[in-house]
Amino acid sequence: MRRRHSADGRKAGSARSSGTRQGNGARLEQIDLESAAEALRRDGRPLVQYRSLSEAAQAAKDLVASSRNPFSWLGFVVRTLNVSRQYERPVIERWHEHGRRTLLEHAPYAAHIAAVELFLHLALASGLIGTARSSNRVDIAYLNYIPFCKVFVSSDTLHRRSGPHFLRPDQMFVWGPDLKTDLRALNEHYSKLPEEVRESGVMGFAKYPPDDCAPLVATIWDKMAPGWRTKRDKPSVLSGDAGRDKKLVDEVRRFENAPPMPAHEALPEDAEVTSMTIRRAIRRKRGSWWQIGKDVPASKE
Repeated sequence: MRRRHSADGRKAGSARSSGTRQGNGARLEQIDLESAAEALRRDGRPLVQYRSLSEAAQAAKDLVASSRNPFSWLGFVVRTLNVSRQYERPVIERWHEHGRRTLLEHAPYAAHIAAVELFLHLALASGLIGTARSSNRVDIAYLNYIPFCKVFVSSDTLHRRSGPHFLRPDQMFVWGPDLKTDLRALNEHYSKLPEEVRESGVMGFAKYPPDDCAPLVATIWDKMAPGWRTKRDKPSVLSGDAGRDKKLVDEVRRFENAPPMPAHEALPEDAEVTSMTIRRAIRRKRGSWWQIGKDVPASKE
């Protein structure tokens, strides 16, 4: 769950996050396992026993991608997500208008959610996931975030057993306790640097991780940013030519300060966007670490 932060950095909205979790749990607990069996029957398939979570996950993904009776899987999503009856007809009509494609082709993210939920049903029916923990229904829903991340980090055993089966080749699962071990090692490593170096800001001295004290972090970088080891010792872009550097900074600022595009001139969805601006506000110091140099002037904004 995301948490909002107040101006002084204190966490806020915890009660709301907890309430959301409880609300999601209530909806998940209302889902009947029979809905999965019904969708399987409509597709002409029996609810079989699977020998591993890998088999159950692959079966779930194959089913939502199947061209056999895709309407049954569209219905499964509608029931699983408790779609209001007022929206059921528009959903079905839109599916017809787009050629009655497979669920995976028509609505990829809905297909992912359906596969995760169907996986839970198949795993429960096969005895691969226990029924003693009612929180399993809530916990499994976190796998719905997988399409939007590169690295899925969790300290939940169910996620560790199930999550990797839904990852793309360009994604990876990281076990939370292992990552915490590496982060502690990094903290100790950088704490040994001279004070003047630490006050220059982590973005200066820790732009890339060391490859000796935190092997898991280095592995993540190898996967997500290949070539970082060779870039580590190269000079930064803003160096050497002051005139070129100033020109680049001025161009970025000109683009950033340009007025927003009027709504009536908005680009079509399929337009090619060559650049965009994302503004971030960070705290100068977080915990014991300077995020930007201690002597860097504060922004006037």
